[in-house]
Amino acid sequence: MRTAEELRNAIHQASVRLQAALRTTGHQLVLAESCTGGLIAASLTQLSGISEVFCGSLVTYQTPIKTQWLEIPAAEIKKYNVVSQEVADAMSLSALHKTPTATLAASITGHLGPSEDPREGNAFIAIASQGEVVARLHHRFATYEAEQRLCRQLEGTHQVISLLLTHLSV
Repeated sequence: MRTAEELRNAIHQASVRLQAALRTTGHQLVLAESCTGGLIAASLTQLSGISEVFCGSLVTYQTPIKTQWLEIPAAEIKKYNVVSQEVADAMSLSALHKTPTATLAASITGHLGPSEDPREGNAFIAIASQGEVVARLHHRFATYEAEQRLCRQLEGTHQVISLLLTHLSV
């Protein structure tokens, strides 16, 4: 199991590769983040020149904000649950639609815990391009002895960046 510092290093290395991949492919990235709370955007914006390929991030932590900012129907959230692949898909599609300069969107929604909620420890990631979801991932977070919430946010950040890299290498 990785420490927070090891996760930070992995995120930085992956972010550098993502920046290069976005430049090479000509994509403009937008994010819709929930459980990571803006950490993906914060990680990317540590890189000089990232504004050439990164549009921004919508941090929609609360369910009502997902319905207001991303216009995800409350009925859809009620039907599938806020921590679901369907909501992650809707988040990425909406972020892409709402950002005219973006050509690629990634989203994450999850439950970091700790709690007795059955959703705890799960995250769903989606990548959208050209109006359709092109990659999905259901991720199960590790259990950490220390700094579990932070480590899970870092882990989710790394998973999103890694899925983007995998998609862009195809």
